[in-house]
Amino acid sequence: MIKILIVFIIVSINNKCYSESMQFNKREKFIDSLYNNNSIREAIDSLDIWISNFDTTKTPKYQLGYFYSDRADCLKNLGLLNEALKNYDISRKFKQGYSIESDLSLENNIAYIYQFLGQNDTALSIFNNNLEIAKQNEQTDMIATIANNIGMTYSFTGMYFSAIEYYLESYKILDIVKDTLKISSILNNIGQLYLRLENLEEAEKYTLKCISLSKKIDMQTNIVIAYNNLGKIYTQKGDKYLAFKYLDSAMYTANAIEFYLAIPVITGNKGFAFLKFEQYDSAKMYIIKAIELNKKNESFNFLTKDYLNMASYYRKTKKYKEALKYYNYCINLGKQHSNLSDYYIAYKYKSETHKYLNDFKNAYSDFKIYIEISDSILNIRKQNEIFELEKKYNYQKKEKELILSKARIEKVKLSRAYISGGLVLILISLIFVYLQFLKKKKAYTVLYKKSIEAVKQEKKNNECRISLNRKQPDTDKQTKLYNNLIEVVEHNKVHHKKGLTLEDLAKNLTTNREYLSQIINEQFGRFNDFINHYRINDIVEILSDSDNIKSKYSLEVIAAEVGFNSMSTFIAAFKKETGLTPSKFRDSRK
Repeated sequence: MIKILIVFIIVSINNKCYSESMQFNKREKFIDSLYNNNSIREAIDSLDIWISNFDTTKTPKYQLGYFYSDRADCLKNLGLLNEALKNYDISRKFKQGYSIESDLSLENNIAYIYQFLGQNDTALSIFNNNLEIAKQNEQTDMIATIANNIGMTYSFTGMYFSAIEYYLESYKILDIVKDTLKISSILNNIGQLYLRLENLEEAEKYTLKCISLSKKIDMQTNIVIAYNNLGKIYTQKGDKYLAFKYLDSAMYTANAIEFYLAIPVITGNKGFAFLKFEQYDSAKMYIIKAIELNKKNESFNFLTKDYLNMASYYRKTKKYKEALKYYNYCINLGKQHSNLSDYYIAYKYKSETHKYLNDFKNAYSDFKIYIEISDSILNIRKQNEIFELEKKYNYQKKEKELILSKARIEKVKLSRAYISGGLVLILISLIFVYLQFLKKKKAYTVLYKKSIEAVKQEKKNNECRISLNRKQPDTDKQTKLYNNLIEVVEHNKVHHKKGLTLEDLAKNLTTNREYLSQIINEQFGRFNDFINHYRINDIVEILSDSDNIKSKYSLEVIAAEVGFNSMSTFIAAFKKETGLTPSKFRDSRK
């Protein structure tokens, strides 16, 4: 009798747990149904009822965490970001520790909110931590999702090459697992990144791919984002009809599916389009509306862009003092939220605005800041890319050595019966080595292209500096000497003189040695580093130009021609500047 009673109790408990689990699954499916059918506010109402009636004595607490997480998802789509963040924090208390995948998903959503609020450093910190956890636990799907989000954050902060690296890492994983939903998001992001890089053809290609795929799987939010991006692309191309066609389609669809988070962004882009096509009254109306909406949502990344557009409106309508005010808004907000991609451009246009007001002192000051930030962005990108490529290569090299080491140990242990297996392992190792060679070759090609781009950009910036210097002879003594120094290097090629000394250069510039030394130390470091930097720049130009007869000369002749006395000094300086030896650099051109 007691045994029967125990069995009855166990069956009752199991049935109760099963029933509760079924009820929870039904609720989740109901919420998904409302969400997918664009009834977000109805979904929030249902969640509020279930949360208020939730009994923690009868149902596991983690299920309550899921309800708060669902509620936060709905609030996020309605553009209520701070409210969404509060609900994610409550969800974290109930769900944390339930499962690794659940924890990562929740933290990812929290970081995503911080990203939209313009707190990019906080978002990046959370994403990077999540990525490490996902890799440690082999959560392939989450690795792809987090890599995509890191790419988006880098895109907001102007680190476009880092962004594309993470996007492609995510795309590679998703393509293997055939996750079409997330692939459509990645295509959208890659298209948007190419738009920022002003590669409109590639931007259009990836965005159209996203729309095609999103329509097949009926992913309406991605379609909204893609329509918005196409509107921006056609605005840049100067196609007024297609620009407004897609921006209007984005706005209509966003309202239809209650994707209110996208509406301020689309509104701002319509304002920019009207500005581009010189419909200034409409431009002002839409930009002001975008500013109001993004202030309300605290979407600071997009608010920075709106301020930049508002300043452009006032500059184009010749209200220069108002333009300066909004450029300052853009710069201050961009600095607060690490939105380098927009605020450094504001310095350039702010400089032009000062020129319209005949305020050449401030024009020069702002343009100087713009050039300095441009140089620092270029150097940071170059150094980061060299470091990342070197890090990957060293990691793969260690991995190869580990495999070869294991192969040797196994060879000793294996009997003659397993010789054939050893041969297979050796063959795999050889294939691996060959693949590493191909990757290394690809890395060299990337370094080659980046070095050429860096030299071209530096020369362009220096020419701007020289031109501005000639137009403003009354600049301070230190700035004047620095600009003259750049000019004699770029135009007179004084650094090609063998055995050039600081005294020689000071004499050429009609200044004293100590003062010139101070300028060089402040801007470049040591005198030899300064001279070698410009010598290497000239060699990069020679070697990368197949039409230049000097590119056919031996490396010894080229090095001597630009002023190097020693091949060892030349090779060391070249590798320090480009990440490659001169011979590898020359081979990469082929």
